[in-house]
Amino acid sequence: MQFPWDGDVDVQMPIADLHKLAQLFNQSVVVDFGNDMDNLRYGRFFVDVTSSISHRDKGNGRNNIDARFIDMDSGLYVDITGLAISETKAPDRYDGGLRNSKLERSRKDVTEAQRNAHLKVYNCRNKHFTRLDELSPLKLTLVEGEFAYVPEQFTTILVDEYQTKSLSVRDYRQMAFMSNLRNWVDRDKVLDLASHKDSDRKKRLAKIKVTPDLNIPDSVQLLMDNEPVLQEYLTTKELTEIHANELNAILSGISPSSLFFDDETNSLLDLRSTIRPDVFTWETIQKEYNYEQAMAEFNEKCQDSDKILSIKEGAEQLKKTSNEMEKSAKAKEKIIEKAVEDVKKETAQQAPPQPAQAISNQAPPKQQAQHVQPVKQAQLANQVQEPEPQPNQDVNEEPNQPKLLQQAQAPIERDML
Repeated sequence: MQFPWDGDVDVQMPIADLHKLAQLFNQSVVVDFGNDMDNLRYGRFFVDVTSSISHRDKGNGRNNIDARFIDMDSGLYVDITGLAISETKAPDRYDGGLRNSKLERSRKDVTEAQRNAHLKVYNCRNKHFTRLDELSPLKLTLVEGEFAYVPEQFTTILVDEYQTKSLSVRDYRQMAFMSNLRNWVDRDKVLDLASHKDSDRKKRLAKIKVTPDLNIPDSVQLLMDNEPVLQEYLTTKELTEIHANELNAILSGISPSSLFFDDETNSLLDLRSTIRPDVFTWETIQKEYNYEQAMAEFNEKCQDSDKILSIKEGAEQLKKTSNEMEKSAKAKEKIIEKAVEDVKKETAQQAPPQPAQAISNQAPPKQQAQHVQPVKQAQLANQVQEPEPQPNQDVNEEPNQPKLLQQAQAPIERDML
Protein backbone atom coordinates (compact mmCIF):
# COMPACT_ATOMS: atom_id res chain seq x y z
CA MET A 1 0.00 0.00 0.00
CA GLN A 2 1.02 3.58 -0.55
CA PHE A 3 2.14 5.45 2.56
CA PRO A 4 -0.30 8.28 3.36
CA TRP A 5 2.54 10.83 3.59
CA ASP A 6 4.19 9.86 0.30
CA GLY A 7 2.92 11.71 -2.76
CA ASP A 8 4.44 9.48 -5.43
CA VAL A 9 5.38 5.89 -6.34
CA ASP A 10 8.97 4.95 -7.24
CA VAL A 11 9.74 2.38 -9.93
CA GLN A 12 13.11 1.20 -11.27
CA MET A 13 13.81 -0.58 -14.55
CA PRO A 14 16.86 -1.71 -16.55
CA ILE A 15 18.34 1.02 -18.71
CA ALA A 16 17.61 -0.96 -21.89
CA ASP A 17 13.90 -1.09 -21.03
CA LEU A 18 13.96 2.63 -20.25
CA HIS A 19 15.38 3.28 -23.72
CA LYS A 20 12.59 1.20 -25.26
CA LEU A 21 9.97 3.06 -23.22
CA ALA A 22 11.35 6.39 -24.44
CA GLN A 23 11.57 5.22 -28.05
CA LEU A 24 8.05 3.80 -28.28
CA PHE A 25 5.94 5.75 -25.79
CA ASN A 26 7.56 9.07 -24.88
CA GLN A 27 5.01 11.94 -24.88
CA SER A 28 2.16 9.43 -25.19
CA VAL A 29 -1.22 9.51 -23.43
CA VAL A 30 -2.27 6.20 -21.86
CA VAL A 31 -5.99 5.70 -21.24
CA ASP A 32 -7.03 3.36 -18.41
CA PHE A 33 -10.44 1.69 -18.75
CA GLY A 34 -9.87 -0.59 -15.76
CA ASN A 35 -10.10 -4.36 -15.39
CA ASP A 36 -13.88 -4.65 -15.14
CA MET A 37 -15.86 -3.82 -18.28
CA ASP A 38 -18.96 -3.37 -16.14
CA ASN A 39 -17.19 -0.71 -14.10
CA LEU A 40 -15.20 1.43 -16.52
CA ARG A 41 -12.45 3.76 -15.43
CA TYR A 42 -11.54 7.02 -17.13
CA GLY A 43 -7.92 7.44 -16.13
CA ARG A 44 -5.54 9.42 -18.34
CA PHE A 45 -1.80 9.23 -17.93
CA PHE A 46 1.05 11.03 -19.68
CA VAL A 47 4.44 9.39 -20.31
CA ASP A 48 7.25 11.94 -20.01
CA VAL A 49 10.88 10.82 -20.49
CA THR A 50 13.74 13.23 -19.92
CA SER A 51 16.15 14.08 -22.73
CA SER A 52 19.24 13.13 -20.68
CA ILE A 53 18.68 9.43 -19.95
CA SER A 54 22.08 8.59 -21.47
CA HIS A 55 23.76 10.58 -18.68
CA ARG A 56 24.12 8.18 -15.75
CA ASP A 57 25.95 10.36 -13.21
CA LYS A 58 24.24 12.47 -10.56
CA GLY A 59 25.49 15.72 -12.07
CA ASN A 60 24.28 18.78 -10.16
CA GLY A 61 21.63 16.67 -8.42
CA ARG A 62 18.70 18.85 -9.49
CA ASN A 63 16.97 16.14 -11.50
CA ASN A 64 17.66 12.48 -10.84
CA ILE A 65 14.40 11.18 -12.32
CA ASP A 66 14.55 9.64 -15.80
CA ALA A 67 10.83 9.50 -16.57
CA ARG A 68 7.38 10.02 -15.07
CA PHE A 69 4.00 8.37 -15.53
CA ILE A 70 1.69 11.30 -14.70
CA ASP A 71 -2.01 11.27 -13.86
CA MET A 72 -3.30 14.10 -16.06
CA ASP A 73 -6.31 14.77 -13.81
CA SER A 74 -4.81 14.72 -10.32
CA GLY A 75 -1.16 15.56 -11.04
CA LEU A 76 0.08 12.53 -9.07
CA TYR A 77 2.84 10.56 -10.75
CA VAL A 78 5.07 7.49 -10.75
CA ASP A 79 8.79 8.28 -10.69
CA ILE A 80 10.78 6.03 -13.05
CA THR A 81 14.56 5.64 -12.79
CA GLY A 82 16.87 3.46 -14.84
CA LEU A 83 19.45 1.03 -13.43
CA ALA A 84 22.75 0.92 -15.30
CA ILE A 85 26.50 0.46 -14.91
CA SER A 86 28.11 3.85 -14.40
CA GLU A 87 31.35 5.55 -13.39
CA THR A 88 29.92 6.31 -9.93
CA LYS A 89 31.78 4.57 -7.11
CA ALA A 90 29.77 1.75 -5.52
CA PRO A 91 29.29 1.66 -1.71
CA ASP A 92 31.97 0.01 0.42
CA ARG A 93 29.64 -2.88 1.30
CA TYR A 94 30.40 -4.36 -2.13
CA ASP A 95 34.22 -4.19 -1.80
CA GLY A 96 34.39 -7.86 -0.76
CA GLY A 97 33.88 -8.84 -4.38
CA LEU A 98 37.04 -6.93 -5.37
CA ARG A 99 39.49 -8.50 -2.93
CA ASN A 100 42.35 -10.53 -4.37
CA SER A 101 41.52 -9.40 -7.89
CA LYS A 102 43.00 -7.06 -10.45
CA LEU A 103 40.14 -4.63 -9.81
CA GLU A 104 40.95 -3.65 -6.22
CA ARG A 105 40.37 -0.05 -5.18
CA SER A 106 44.12 0.55 -4.97
CA ARG A 107 44.55 0.01 -8.71
CA LYS A 108 44.61 3.36 -10.50
CA ASP A 109 44.41 1.91 -14.00
CA VAL A 110 40.89 0.51 -13.43
CA THR A 111 37.74 2.58 -13.92
CA GLU A 112 34.74 2.50 -11.61
CA ALA A 113 32.60 1.27 -14.49
CA GLN A 114 34.89 -1.78 -14.85
CA ARG A 115 34.61 -2.52 -11.13
CA ASN A 116 30.82 -2.12 -11.16
CA ALA A 117 30.53 -4.42 -14.17
CA HIS A 118 32.63 -7.04 -12.37
CA LEU A 119 30.51 -6.73 -9.22
CA LYS A 120 27.26 -6.70 -11.24
CA VAL A 121 26.22 -3.61 -9.35
CA TYR A 122 23.79 -1.17 -10.93
CA ASN A 123 22.66 2.27 -9.86
CA CYS A 124 20.27 5.06 -10.73
CA ARG A 125 21.42 8.68 -11.03
CA ASN A 126 20.61 9.29 -7.36
CA LYS A 127 23.32 6.81 -6.29
CA HIS A 128 20.97 4.02 -5.20
CA PHE A 129 23.02 0.87 -5.82
CA THR A 130 21.69 -2.68 -6.13
CA ARG A 131 23.49 -5.93 -6.91
CA LEU A 132 22.07 -8.41 -9.39
CA ASP A 133 21.56 -11.16 -6.81
CA GLU A 134 19.61 -8.67 -4.68
CA LEU A 135 17.26 -7.98 -7.57
CA SER A 136 16.83 -11.29 -9.33
CA PRO A 137 14.65 -13.24 -9.46
CA LEU A 138 11.91 -10.66 -8.91
CA LYS A 139 8.97 -11.47 -6.63
CA LEU A 140 5.36 -11.06 -7.73
CA THR A 141 3.16 -9.03 -5.40
CA LEU A 142 0.24 -6.59 -5.35
CA VAL A 143 0.74 -2.82 -5.15
CA GLU A 144 -2.35 -0.64 -4.79
CA GLY A 145 -4.47 -3.46 -6.18
CA GLU A 146 -2.30 -4.13 -9.27
CA PHE A 147 0.32 -6.83 -9.90
CA ALA A 148 3.91 -5.64 -9.60
CA TYR A 149 7.40 -7.00 -8.94
CA VAL A 150 9.69 -6.32 -5.99
CA PRO A 151 13.38 -7.29 -5.57
CA GLU A 152 14.31 -10.75 -4.33
CA GLN A 153 16.13 -9.38 -1.28
CA PHE A 154 13.90 -6.37 -0.61
CA THR A 155 14.58 -6.51 3.13
CA THR A 156 18.34 -6.16 2.55
CA ILE A 157 17.76 -3.17 0.28
CA LEU A 158 15.45 -1.52 2.81
CA VAL A 159 17.96 -1.96 5.63
CA ASP A 160 20.80 -0.55 3.50
CA GLU A 161 18.67 2.46 2.55
CA TYR A 162 16.67 3.17 5.73
CA GLN A 163 18.39 1.08 8.46
CA THR A 164 16.91 -1.83 10.41
CA LYS A 165 14.20 0.21 12.12
CA SER A 166 12.46 0.67 8.77
CA LEU A 167 11.17 -2.92 9.05
CA SER A 168 9.53 -2.45 12.43
CA VAL A 169 8.80 1.23 13.02
CA ARG A 170 5.13 1.92 13.74
CA ASP A 171 5.20 5.72 14.15
CA TYR A 172 6.14 8.24 11.49
CA ARG A 173 5.14 11.86 10.81
CA GLN A 174 2.22 11.99 13.24
CA MET A 175 0.90 8.70 11.83
CA ALA A 176 0.62 5.38 13.69
CA PHE A 177 0.18 1.88 12.26
CA MET A 178 -2.76 -0.03 13.77
CA SER A 179 -2.41 -3.82 13.50
CA ASN A 180 -6.14 -4.55 13.80
CA LEU A 181 -6.93 -2.20 10.93
CA ARG A 182 -3.73 -2.88 8.94
CA ASN A 183 -3.64 0.84 8.17
CA TRP A 184 -1.85 4.03 9.15
CA VAL A 185 -4.04 6.36 11.24
CA ASP A 186 -3.63 9.86 12.63
CA ARG A 187 -1.71 9.43 15.90
CA ASP A 188 -3.76 12.06 17.73
CA LYS A 189 -6.97 10.12 17.11
CA VAL A 190 -5.37 6.95 18.45
CA LEU A 191 -4.21 8.72 21.61
CA ASP A 192 -7.73 10.03 22.22
CA LEU A 193 -9.08 6.49 22.34
CA ALA A 194 -6.12 5.00 24.22
CA SER A 195 -6.43 7.64 26.95
CA HIS A 196 -10.23 7.42 27.01
CA LYS A 197 -10.19 11.19 26.44
CA ASP A 198 -8.34 11.82 29.69
CA SER A 199 -6.20 14.88 28.88
CA ASP A 200 -3.51 14.13 31.48
CA ARG A 201 -3.18 10.54 30.36
CA LYS A 202 -3.09 11.65 26.73
CA LYS A 203 -0.17 13.97 27.50
CA ARG A 204 1.72 11.12 29.16
CA LEU A 205 1.07 8.81 26.20
CA ALA A 206 2.15 11.52 23.76
CA LYS A 207 5.60 11.57 25.36
CA ILE A 208 6.04 7.89 24.56
CA LYS A 209 7.78 7.40 21.21
CA VAL A 210 5.78 4.26 20.39
CA THR A 211 2.03 4.69 20.03
CA PRO A 212 0.09 1.97 21.88
CA ASP A 213 -1.82 -0.40 19.62
CA LEU A 214 -5.59 -0.33 20.03
CA ASN A 215 -7.56 -3.36 21.11
CA ILE A 216 -10.52 -4.54 19.04
CA PRO A 217 -13.25 -2.56 20.88
CA ASP A 218 -11.21 0.65 20.62
CA SER A 219 -10.46 -0.07 16.96
CA VAL A 220 -14.19 -0.46 16.25
CA GLN A 221 -14.86 2.79 18.09
CA LEU A 222 -12.20 4.52 16.01
CA LEU A 223 -13.95 3.39 12.82
CA MET A 224 -17.32 4.57 14.10
CA ASP A 225 -16.00 8.00 15.08
CA ASN A 226 -13.97 8.67 11.91
CA GLU A 227 -15.65 8.18 8.55
CA PRO A 228 -12.45 8.63 6.45
CA VAL A 229 -10.71 5.91 8.50
CA LEU A 230 -13.71 3.61 8.07
CA GLN A 231 -13.80 4.25 4.33
CA GLU A 232 -10.09 3.48 3.94
CA TYR A 233 -10.42 0.28 5.97
CA LEU A 234 -13.37 -1.02 3.93
CA THR A 235 -11.58 -0.19 0.68
CA THR A 236 -8.28 -1.87 1.52
CA LYS A 237 -9.12 -4.68 3.96
CA GLU A 238 -8.99 -7.51 1.36
CA LEU A 239 -5.76 -6.26 -0.17
CA THR A 240 -4.05 -5.71 3.19
CA GLU A 241 -5.11 -9.20 4.29
CA ILE A 242 -3.31 -10.71 1.28
CA HIS A 243 -0.25 -8.62 2.08
CA ALA A 244 -0.25 -9.75 5.74
CA ASN A 245 -0.38 -13.41 4.64
CA GLU A 246 2.42 -12.73 2.16
CA LEU A 247 4.69 -11.30 4.86
CA ASN A 248 3.97 -14.20 7.19
CA ALA A 249 4.92 -16.67 4.46
CA ILE A 250 8.18 -14.85 3.70
CA LEU A 251 9.15 -14.64 7.37
CA SER A 252 8.39 -18.36 7.71
CA GLY A 253 10.61 -19.22 4.74
CA ILE A 254 7.65 -20.28 2.59
CA SER A 255 7.13 -19.08 -0.96
CA PRO A 256 4.08 -16.81 -1.18
CA SER A 257 3.45 -17.81 -4.80
CA SER A 258 0.44 -19.92 -3.76
CA LEU A 259 -1.30 -16.67 -2.84
CA PHE A 260 -1.17 -15.50 -6.44
CA PHE A 261 -1.29 -18.70 -8.52
CA ASP A 262 -3.75 -21.55 -8.82
CA ASP A 263 -1.76 -24.70 -7.95
CA GLU A 264 -3.87 -26.94 -10.21
CA THR A 265 -3.85 -24.80 -13.35
CA ASN A 266 -0.72 -22.81 -12.48
CA SER A 267 -2.54 -19.71 -13.68
CA LEU A 268 -2.55 -16.28 -12.14
CA LEU A 269 -5.46 -15.61 -9.84
CA ASP A 270 -7.58 -12.56 -10.54
CA LEU A 271 -6.80 -10.67 -7.37
CA ARG A 272 -6.63 -7.20 -8.84
CA SER A 273 -9.01 -4.66 -7.40
CA THR A 274 -9.81 -1.03 -8.02
CA ILE A 275 -9.22 0.62 -4.67
CA ARG A 276 -8.68 4.17 -5.96
CA PRO A 277 -11.25 5.65 -8.34
CA ASP A 278 -10.02 7.92 -11.08
CA VAL A 279 -10.60 11.66 -10.65
CA PHE A 280 -13.39 11.80 -13.23
CA THR A 281 -15.40 9.03 -11.56
CA TRP A 282 -14.79 10.49 -8.10
CA GLU A 283 -15.97 13.96 -9.10
CA THR A 284 -18.96 12.45 -10.88
CA ILE A 285 -20.06 10.87 -7.61
CA GLN A 286 -19.13 13.71 -5.28
CA LYS A 287 -20.30 16.66 -7.40
CA GLU A 288 -23.15 14.95 -9.30
CA TYR A 289 -21.36 15.56 -12.57
CA ASN A 290 -23.47 16.51 -15.59
CA TYR A 291 -21.85 16.29 -19.02
CA GLU A 292 -24.01 18.94 -20.73
CA GLN A 293 -23.47 21.41 -17.90
CA ALA A 294 -19.73 20.77 -17.86
CA MET A 295 -19.49 21.36 -21.63
CA ALA A 296 -21.49 24.60 -21.33
CA GLU A 297 -19.13 25.85 -18.59
CA PHE A 298 -16.15 24.83 -20.69
CA ASN A 299 -17.43 26.71 -23.75
CA GLU A 300 -18.11 29.79 -21.62
CA LYS A 301 -14.55 29.71 -20.30
CA CYS A 302 -13.25 29.39 -23.86
CA GLN A 303 -15.27 32.45 -24.94
CA ASP A 304 -14.02 34.46 -21.97
CA SER A 305 -10.51 33.38 -22.79
CA ASP A 306 -10.96 34.51 -26.41
CA LYS A 307 -12.24 37.91 -25.23
CA ILE A 308 -9.31 38.38 -22.89
CA LEU A 309 -6.91 37.36 -25.64
CA SER A 310 -8.58 39.77 -28.10
CA ILE A 311 -8.34 42.67 -25.63
CA LYS A 312 -4.73 41.85 -24.93
CA GLU A 313 -3.89 41.69 -28.63
CA GLY A 314 -5.71 45.01 -29.22
CA ALA A 315 -3.78 46.70 -26.42
CA GLU A 316 -0.50 45.39 -27.79
CA GLN A 317 -1.39 46.59 -31.31
CA LEU A 318 -2.37 50.04 -29.96
CA LYS A 319 0.90 50.27 -28.09
CA LYS A 320 2.80 49.24 -31.20
CA THR A 321 0.97 51.85 -33.33
CA SER A 322 1.61 54.57 -30.73
CA ASN A 323 5.31 53.74 -30.70
CA GLU A 324 5.45 53.86 -34.49
CA MET A 325 3.67 57.27 -34.56
CA GLU A 326 6.06 58.63 -31.95
CA LYS A 327 9.04 57.43 -33.95
CA SER A 328 7.56 58.97 -37.14
CA ALA A 329 6.98 62.35 -35.42
CA LYS A 330 10.55 62.42 -34.12
CA ALA A 331 11.84 61.60 -37.60
CA LYS A 332 9.80 64.48 -39.12
CA GLU A 333 11.13 66.91 -36.50
CA LYS A 334 14.67 65.95 -37.38
CA ILE A 335 13.96 66.44 -41.11
CA ILE A 336 12.47 69.92 -40.47
CA GLU A 337 15.37 70.95 -38.23
CA LYS A 338 17.85 69.84 -40.87
CA ALA A 339 15.96 71.73 -43.59
CA VAL A 340 15.97 74.94 -41.52
CA GLU A 341 19.68 74.61 -40.88
CA ASP A 342 20.32 74.08 -44.60
CA VAL A 343 18.30 77.21 -45.50
CA LYS A 344 20.18 79.29 -42.93
CA LYS A 345 23.52 78.13 -44.28
CA GLU A 346 22.49 78.78 -47.91
CA THR A 347 21.18 82.29 -47.09
CA ALA A 348 24.33 83.17 -45.21
CA GLN A 349 26.46 82.12 -48.19
CA GLN A 350 24.39 84.04 -50.84
CA ALA A 351 23.85 87.41 -49.01
CA PRO A 352 26.66 88.39 -46.64
CA PRO A 353 25.75 91.27 -44.26
CA GLN A 354 26.76 94.93 -45.27
CA PRO A 355 27.98 97.69 -42.96
CA ALA A 356 25.21 99.76 -41.40
CA GLN A 357 26.74 103.10 -42.53
CA ALA A 358 26.74 102.02 -46.15
CA ILE A 359 23.12 100.98 -45.99
CA SER A 360 22.07 104.30 -44.46
CA ASN A 361 23.81 106.33 -47.24
CA GLN A 362 22.08 104.49 -50.07
CA ALA A 363 19.24 106.39 -51.69
CA PRO A 364 15.99 104.49 -52.18
CA PRO A 365 14.26 104.45 -55.55
CA LYS A 366 12.27 107.59 -56.42
CA GLN A 367 8.96 105.74 -56.74
CA GLN A 368 9.26 104.66 -53.12
CA ALA A 369 10.51 107.98 -51.76
CA GLN A 370 7.25 108.93 -50.08
CA HIS A 371 7.11 105.65 -48.20
CA VAL A 372 10.77 105.58 -47.34
CA GLN A 373 10.90 109.18 -46.04
CA PRO A 374 9.23 108.53 -42.68
CA VAL A 375 11.37 105.46 -42.17
CA LYS A 376 14.54 107.36 -43.00
CA GLN A 377 13.56 110.18 -40.71
CA ALA A 378 12.96 107.71 -37.88
CA GLN A 379 16.29 106.06 -38.49
CA LEU A 380 18.08 109.39 -38.58
CA ALA A 381 16.29 110.53 -35.47
CA ASN A 382 17.64 107.49 -33.69
CA GLN A 383 21.10 108.14 -35.02
CA VAL A 384 21.08 111.82 -33.97
CA GLN A 385 21.65 111.66 -30.26
CA GLU A 386 22.49 114.48 -27.94
CA PRO A 387 26.01 114.25 -26.56
CA GLU A 388 26.49 114.09 -22.86
CA PRO A 389 27.37 117.45 -21.28
CA GLN A 390 31.01 118.07 -20.57
CA PRO A 391 32.10 118.70 -17.00
CA ASN A 392 32.49 122.50 -17.61
CA GLN A 393 29.46 122.83 -19.85
CA ASP A 394 26.04 124.09 -18.81
CA VAL A 395 23.31 121.50 -19.25
CA ASN A 396 20.96 124.17 -20.76
CA GLU A 397 23.54 125.27 -23.30
CA GLU A 398 22.91 124.16 -26.90
CA PRO A 399 25.50 121.65 -28.02
CA ASN A 400 27.81 122.59 -30.84
CA GLN A 401 26.96 120.08 -33.61
CA PRO A 402 26.95 121.76 -37.05
CA LYS A 403 28.72 118.86 -38.81
CA LEU A 404 26.35 116.28 -37.40
CA LEU A 405 23.30 118.26 -38.55
CA GLN A 406 24.77 118.63 -42.00
CA GLN A 407 25.31 114.89 -42.24
CA ALA A 408 21.75 114.22 -41.11
CA GLN A 409 20.13 116.79 -43.43
CA ALA A 410 21.98 115.71 -46.56
CA PRO A 411 20.07 112.47 -47.20
CA ILE A 412 16.76 114.12 -46.30
CA GLU A 413 17.28 116.84 -48.90
CA ARG A 414 18.06 114.23 -51.52
CA ASP A 415 14.87 112.37 -50.67
CA MET A 416 12.81 115.54 -50.99
CA LEU A 417 14.09 116.29 -54.51
